[in-house]
Amino acid sequence: MRTIVAGLAIGIAASFLLAGYLKSMLYGITLYDPLSFSAVPVLLMIAALLAAYLPARRAARLDPVDALQSGVSVRSGSGSPSA
Repeated sequence: MRTIVAGLAIGIAASFLLAGYLKSMLYGITLYDPLSFSAVPVLLMIAALLAAYLPARRAARLDPVDALQSGVSVRSGSGSPSA
């Protein structure tokens, strides 16, 4: 979570610094549009949290003892012992 917040803080700071450069590419948006500066970080945080949550939920469903004894590779799911 700290990595996500740090990345968002760096990204917001960079976007404020680069807003003047991007002004020519923006159409119908003011230079420091509050909706854009609040909606984009929220959407990126949701995407980052889902990217962390979904694999963690899948891994939590596995029984660790069974996974270690059978040698099933979680990544490939092939059932052969991983090297």
